[in-house]
Amino acid sequence: MRVRLVDEQYEVKVSPYLEIRTRFEVENVGAQKTSLEPNVLFTGYTAKGQRGRFRYTIVEDDRDLPPFAWKEITLFLVTDEATYPFRWYRTFELRLTQGRGKWVRIRSEDKVSLSYVRFLYELAQFRVFKRVPK
Repeated sequence: MRVRLVDEQYEVKVSPYLEIRTRFEVENVGAQKTSLEPNVLFTGYTAKGQRGRFRYTIVEDDRDLPPFAWKEITLFLVTDEATYPFRWYRTFELRLTQGRGKWVRIRSEDKVSLSYVRFLYELAQFRVFKRVPK
């Protein structure tokens, strides 16, 4: 499965609740048809290095992924966590009903996607020294 972050939007509804919509493009690169699980797990770190976990819901009812076809999905979350937009080293875990899921690792608001090794290296630097490596 290939995944690309397209957009992330924040909107304050009723204080202190924050509504978050995140859009991804997803492609099933397997030979068989599969579908996404309805929830996506998110992990991110505050500037103080504290980990937070959230559970997004996929908005679309049709979560089927035919082979070799791109599909856009929208994730939805309402939280009272005011630090959400400022989370560093974000991980989105998209799970499939058949086959292996995909972990999308993003540095921060710059939306840079990181490889697994680079993600672990930068996260360790961030948590130990409280700074972002260059």
